[in-house]
Amino acid sequence: MRSIFSLIIIMLFFPLIVFSAKWQIVGPRALGMGGAYVAVVNDSTAAYWNPAAFGFYKKKEVKRYQNRDFGLGIGAGAGYSIHNDLGEKIDNILDYDYEGVSNDINTDGSLSITKLNDYVKLISELNKITEKDSVIFKANGFIASRIGNFGIGVFALGNIAATPLLDLKNINVDNNSNNIITELSNIGGDNTLDVLSNDQYNSLVNTISNLPGWDSTTAQNFVYAIDDTLKNNGISTVTNDTIDAVITTAEVAANAQTGGTYDQNDSKIRFKGLIYFEVPLSYGYAFNKNFAIGGNVKFMKGRYYESYVSLYDNNNDNDLFDKAKDNYEESTTFGVDLGAMYKIGNTITLGIVGRNLNTPKFDKPSGGDYELDPQARAGIAITPFSWLTLAADIDLTKNETNIKDYDSQNISIGAEIELLKFLALRAGYYKNLAENDIDNVYTAGLGLNFYLFRLDAGIAFSDKTTTIDGKDLPNEIKAEVALSFEF
Repeated sequence: MRSIFSLIIIMLFFPLIVFSAKWQIVGPRALGMGGAYVAVVNDSTAAYWNPAAFGFYKKKEVKRYQNRDFGLGIGAGAGYSIHNDLGEKIDNILDYDYEGVSNDINTDGSLSITKLNDYVKLISELNKITEKDSVIFKANGFIASRIGNFGIGVFALGNIAATPLLDLKNINVDNNSNNIITELSNIGGDNTLDVLSNDQYNSLVNTISNLPGWDSTTAQNFVYAIDDTLKNNGISTVTNDTIDAVITTAEVAANAQTGGTYDQNDSKIRFKGLIYFEVPLSYGYAFNKNFAIGGNVKFMKGRYYESYVSLYDNNNDNDLFDKAKDNYEESTTFGVDLGAMYKIGNTITLGIVGRNLNTPKFDKPSGGDYELDPQARAGIAITPFSWLTLAADIDLTKNETNIKDYDSQNISIGAEIELLKFLALRAGYYKNLAENDIDNVYTAGLGLNFYLFRLDAGIAFSDKTTTIDGKDLPNEIKAEVALSFEF
C-alpha cells in the first residue's frame, strides 16, 4: 500500500518542473473556505477538486461519505481581479484633461501653453502602464452528478485578461510636423523663470539635453514652456513628481521622434484568454477506509480569444466586449486528472490532485497552440469535532496566467462550522505567494441544508482596494452560488 501511495505522489509532484494555468476556485463551499478543498470535498465537485473522493462514497465506516449514494450539483460563479495597481493608474489619468489636450491639437493644429501641463502629466502616467497592468474577468459554471463511485458532469471555466497596450510613438503635438521634440520646444515661453528655481531649471536642461534628439536649445525652450504652463495653471510649488513627469515626457519624446500625431495613435486593449468546458468521466476506488485514488478522463472544448480593440474607435463604448469576441479559435481535446486521499483515523485527511496531466492543447487564432500545463495541489483537512472542519491547501505548481510575466501560486486556509445539520458557516483566506499586487483575499460562505437539497453561497474579496473615478473597489472579488442534492 505504501508503495502505491508513493508512486501516486511522484506522479503528481512531477508537474513541479513546469508552469501551468491558474487554478480556479469552483463551487461556493470551496470559495467560502478560501479554496482549501482538496482534502475536504465530498460532493459532486469532486470531479474538479479531487476525484479520489469518489472512492469513499458509500463507505459506511468513513464519516462524511457514508450515506452518499447519489448526488447532483448545479452552480455558477464570476468575478474579476485588477492587477499591478492598474486601477490607481487609471484614476490618476482621469485627473487630467485628455479631451482638452486632444481637442487643442486637433482644432488648432498644435498644443497650447494652457494644456501643456495636462499633456505632460498624461504622458507621464501613461508611461507607467505595462503589460502586467490588466483586469482579469473570470467565470465558471457546473452541473455535475455522481452515482456511487462514478461521476459525470460539465464544468465551464473562463479566464479573460484585458490589457491596455499604449502607443507612445504617435503622440506628436502638431499636425503639421513629424518631429515631436521640435514641436515641444516651439510651444512658447517668455524665457523667464516664474515658478521653477534656477537649480531646477539647470538640472532639467542638463538632463533633457543629453537625451537622444534633444540639444541645449530645444531643452531650454521646453523647460521655459513648462515654467509658463505651471504659472498659468496656478502652480507655485514644484514637486519631485512634477520634475519626474517633465523628464519622462522628454524621454518619451526622444523615443517618438519619428512618430505621427494623435489621429494615428494605435493604443488598444488586448483581450486574451481561454473559455472552455470539460466533460469528465470520473471514477474512484478505495483500497480500504483510509486510502482512495481516483481519476478523470475528460472531453474538452474551448475557444481561445485574442482580440484587439482600439481605444480611439468612434463606435459606442458599449460595443467594446462585442468587438472583443470577434477573434477566436475553437478546438477540442481531452484531459486526464488523477487524485489521492489518505485518512488518518476519522480526524485528519490528506489530499493531492493533479489536473491536465497530459497537457491538453487548444488552437490559437494567431497560430500555434495554447497549452494547459499540468497543475498540482495538495491539501489537509482536520475534523476535531463532527461540527468543525479546518483545512489548508497549497498549489504545488507555479501557475502561469494570461498576464505577461505574472504567475499564480496560492495558499488557502479555511474553516466550516455546521450547526444542527441545517446551517453551515464558512470563512477562509487565500494569497498568491508568487505576486503581491492583490495581497490578502478573505472569503465567507453560507450553507442551508433542507434535507433533500442544499443551497450554498460564497464570496471572496481582497483587503486591498483601488479607487477609480471616486469609487473604491476591491482589487479582487468573486461570488459563487450552487444548489445540490445529496442522497
